[in-house]
Amino acid sequence: KNTLTNGVSLTQPLYNGGMEISAIKIAYKVKKAFKLQQMAFYQDDIYNTRKAYFDALAAIERAKVSRQSLSWTQQNYQNTKIKYKAGGTPITDMLQWEAEVLQKESELLEAKATEEFMMMTLLQTIGVPPTRQSLLIDLQPLEVFKKRYKKGMVGTQDSIQSNYQFQSVKLYTQIAE
Repeated sequence: KNTLTNGVSLTQPLYNGGMEISAIKIAYKVKKAFKLQQMAFYQDDIYNTRKAYFDALAAIERAKVSRQSLSWTQQNYQNTKIKYKAGGTPITDMLQWEAEVLQKESELLEAKATEEFMMMTLLQTIGVPPTRQSLLIDLQPLEVFKKRYKKGMVGTQDSIQSNYQFQSVKLYTQIAE
């Protein structure tokens, strides 16, 4: 009744060839690649915003030039009209200026449409919902932008190696291997 028996039992875990270590390394690389991809998206957003800003500034300036050109052409048309009535110029000159006025009006309409489109593109790029977009905003002139962000020439050495998108693709390639 009072006997005790001793026994020893040994169990050995199955050897999985170091899969846990490999999985941890892969997970670390996936996490790092994802962060690099996020930084690449961030850089793309900055680029797209700056491009939309410059496009909007260019469209605004194009519209200003079109207005000035139309004004100058209308003034020449009026002067030619007066000279024609006085008998100083032939009707063909007056008709040429009239056609030029119509062409400049067309160019101005196109410039205004481009300006509105570029402003809407800028607002959409910076995340303003279309229902809240107002085209009545003033952009800072290019000189203000230059003063704030002028940093000189960007070095081209290691530019590929420091590119977030490239680093992300490189890590995903290592993961696939």
